[in-house]
Amino acid sequence: MKKIFSVLLVLGLFCLSAQAQPFTNLKFNLTTTAKPAASTKITNPGDTLSIELGATVTFHDSIYDLLITNKRDTLKSVHYTWLFGDGESADYTRTKTVVNDTSHVYSQSGLYYALLVLKVPNRFKKDSIIIQRRVPIRVNIDPKDFSASSDVSQSMCKTDKAVLTGVARTNGAQFSFVKRHVDTPAALVNKNKKYKKDIINTGFPMWRTFTAKDVDSLIVSINMEHSAAADLEIRLTCPNDSSIALKKYAYAENDNTFMGLPRVRANEAGKPYRFTLRTQVGNEATTILMNNAIQGLDDYKPILSAGYINVVDSSYSDYPVGTQIVYMKPTTKTFNYKPEISYSNLIGCPLNGKWTLTVIDSVSETPSNIITTVNGVSTTVTVSNNDGYVFDWTLNFADTTYKPEWSYVLKYPKSPEKWSWLENGASFASTDAAGDVFTVSKSPNTVGTHTYTFMVYDEWGFQHKRTVDVIASKPVITTNVPLTNLKADPTIELTFTDATPWWASSSWSKLGINDDGTATTKSTSSIYDEKGNHTVYLVTTSKTGCQDTASVTFLIDVDPTVAEVYNIFTPNGDGANDLLKFKTLQGFKSLEGKIFTRWGGEVLEIKSLDEVKSRGYIWDGTIDNKGTKASPGVYYYYFSGRGVDKEMHSTKGFVYIGADK
Repeated sequence: MKKIFSVLLVLGLFCLSAQAQPFTNLKFNLTTTAKPAASTKITNPGDTLSIELGATVTFHDSIYDLLITNKRDTLKSVHYTWLFGDGESADYTRTKTVVNDTSHVYSQSGLYYALLVLKVPNRFKKDSIIIQRRVPIRVNIDPKDFSASSDVSQSMCKTDKAVLTGVARTNGAQFSFVKRHVDTPAALVNKNKKYKKDIINTGFPMWRTFTAKDVDSLIVSINMEHSAAADLEIRLTCPNDSSIALKKYAYAENDNTFMGLPRVRANEAGKPYRFTLRTQVGNEATTILMNNAIQGLDDYKPILSAGYINVVDSSYSDYPVGTQIVYMKPTTKTFNYKPEISYSNLIGCPLNGKWTLTVIDSVSETPSNIITTVNGVSTTVTVSNNDGYVFDWTLNFADTTYKPEWSYVLKYPKSPEKWSWLENGASFASTDAAGDVFTVSKSPNTVGTHTYTFMVYDEWGFQHKRTVDVIASKPVITTNVPLTNLKADPTIELTFTDATPWWASSSWSKLGINDDGTATTKSTSSIYDEKGNHTVYLVTTSKTGCQDTASVTFLIDVDPTVAEVYNIFTPNGDGANDLLKFKTLQGFKSLEGKIFTRWGGEVLEIKSLDEVKSRGYIWDGTIDNKGTKASPGVYYYYFSGRGVDKEMHSTKGFVYIGADK
């Protein structure tokens, strides 16, 4: 569950204005709330709030009430901006009747300065009094190499022991200044869509302002492309709203000087170039970023005039391969330019706060058609959309400006209450032993997925958890064919394999014909010929002796059980139809039968199915061991037996012995 942290801060109030003197000693209350964590009272500037990752922090202050109390009765409103230090911000206005709080969730561990910026109307000037105050915030960080793992790769026998290993090593974090804003994907710039993005910093020393010493060290760079540089105005605005033009709008008829390598015929970003603006870099930054001094088109600018050359690669030029275009080299090779308005106009700006880059395209240009030559043929090509894209921009002060650095090391002290393994919320192992690895053994005892949690507490009292799943499985039986629509014709052979991940040995039972076979191999084959449900049983044993059982049940179908007898034969020794045979005999597991005279006298007895199968017929027409021939006439038969469908079947009828000719 995410928590809400509660902290009361009584902080000194500071102002960035020549009119700020009346407020120098003013105090105000700033409250952040979070429950159920214990409340912490921060009374000194620079005291740090330590919170849990993912916690909701609610910010509230009483500055407006204090301003009114300090004889500012005419004050109607105060504008608040909270810069949370992670690139996010919140704005609202406080009046006598409207009270606003703001909440924020830090989604990443680390160090942050939450900066409160207030703009108070100035009774003596048109501008506002800027007031800033900040709170250092530490968002707890997971231990280094923090992990929970087991030695079970797939699954295990339920009563075997899994070895669980938890790792938690001391970790730290360091505060990072923001120097770059990246647009993903690149941001479109045209007449209808201006570019306006912030780089927000809150970690510079409080009341550190931009001074004359910073002018020469400030570097702003823009990574972009555009098809008409002259149409652009590029501005930099500092936290107190002071603004300068890095490049002014300087429209010139028919001047489509490229910035970078735009795709002038496609609504997609081309290839950007990085344009750096600084006051001085040796003798290089002497050119203002104007239309004729722009680094562009991979050192080329297309113009339509005499002296055509062939385009070989049209991946960025947007002209078809074979188009004849003239390219003109730019007038400069440098990437460094002077800002059109000096950085000295930003002196007095606070370094902390929002620095904003704005790119405005002041001209809407209708795409035009040109007539050029493509592979020797006069062709009309559309060439100008007058669009561009910004990929990123950077803001860099002198390296010394970004110091001192802020860092912390978070420890995870060991004790039975603070280092433990849990299952279903209940601890089953804990430790206070030295080291940063905690290894235990655990038997699941039941089949299924068991989730084990490795939990430690940091020195601030916050939990850190990692989980590992261990699967305890029953033995696994696989077969050579799917156990569906099985049919014995007249038999079927099935192969069973013990595919258990933790297998060491196997014991099979109830295999094959009569369901009475056994085996101790990993795989075994059995033949089946009877209709019905059959169940094969397996006992699998692991390397450590744990055993578990599994079974598989399947249905085998068979052809119908049928016995049909020819009804005439002539046992006269002429080799034609001398023997009485079954016309059809299938599906019998056993068979008995007799043949009688029409007066009931027994002339033949069949005692087994094998007897019929071995000699290949039923009766040769003799009535004794001497070979005495039966008299011609009608005889009756009766056969019965058990079929492969496990049912008893019988058939009866008559047979006629024909007379000799």
